[in-house]
Amino acid sequence: MNTEMILLNAITPITFVALYQLILGNLFLGVLESFLVNKLFKKKVSYLIIICANYVSAIAGFLISCYFLDPSKLNMIRSYENGIFSKAMFAYTGIAFIVTLFVELPFYYLGIRNPDKTRLSFMPLLKIVFVVNFLSYIVTILTWLIFV
Repeated sequence: MNTEMILLNAITPITFVALYQLILGNLFLGVLESFLVNKLFKKKVSYLIIICANYVSAIAGFLISCYFLDPSKLNMIRSYENGIFSKAMFAYTGIAFIVTLFVELPFYYLGIRNPDKTRLSFMPLLKIVFVVNFLSYIVTILTWLIFV
């Protein structure tokens, strides 16, 4: 039996899990964030633009991770022993959250309007982006803890 073929086939499920998370996870988060903007802040929102914001921020986060993180240290960052996350995991999550805010802010500006169809000013928009992404990060982290 060819061992290279066996090893090659073992990688396929791992790759598909990441693709499902990228495709379905960001779609779900975009819908969730749009719903939260609509219900919590009573703003008209374009679901499509907010969904796009999630895909763009996911890709930006991936590219930034590839540039700044040494792949040999990923296991240290993801370490989860005895119910305790590594300090690096907390730091990385905080950095990812801040990057998400800045990447998604222009999309939220384009996708959210006041009931009178005017655009929001900077501080109310920043508040919405912060609160909605904070809540979606909680959902993401809880999902990760449950299923990973």
